[in-house]
Amino acid sequence: MIPKRLQKYFWDVDLAQLDKVDHADFIIKRVLEHGNTEDIFWLKTTYPLARFRQVLKKYRDISRKTGLFWAALLNMQPDEVKCLQTPYRTIPYGV
Repeated sequence: MIPKRLQKYFWDVDLAQLDKVDHADFIIKRVLEHGNTEDIFWLKTTYPLARFRQVLKKYRDISRKTGLFWAALLNMQPDEVKCLQTPYRTIPYGV
């Protein structure tokens, strides 16, 4: 179970079904994106920093601002961070 103070970041899921092990990537993404310093401290004590790197390398649905921030903190190159990559294909304007 995640701490009560973090539950506000998971407004769209059933907290009873949220498992720290099975849903680790989802939890890490949400807290990296929305968490404050205390929340990040909890995240660092719960998951290794290597897992943060894996999440940044794997998922595109993290904001650019968050991706740049964490890439700098974790000494990652921007081309390693999935959310900083060019989209697979451009969407025509107006469609």
